[in-house]
Amino acid sequence: MKWLARRDVGSARSSHSEGEWDRWFAWYPVVIATSKFSAQWVWLEFVERKWSAGIYGTGRKKRRYRLPKKEVRQRLRNLSELTRELDAAWSRSRPRGS
Repeated sequence: MKWLARRDVGSARSSHSEGEWDRWFAWYPVVIATSKFSAQWVWLEFVERKWSAGIYGTGRKKRRYRLPKKEVRQRLRNLSELTRELDAAWSRSRPRGS
């Protein structure tokens, strides 16, 4: 039997590069920054995470977390629904005679 060389064996690392956000289920509490001066704990829900370098230039990598972005299709549906509601309100607010 011939053993595979290390370079021929697939890596257990993620397929995402270090700068890409990937979806992950937070099965333990993680901190998400909500603004520059506040943070929020999130647990038992889906979040997005990525590797990033530390802010002090130590070269140490750490995880960053954020709430998932909404789907583009959902945003378009919300926008079209809002447009219909605004059009209806606009037509109700105009005088009938003009």
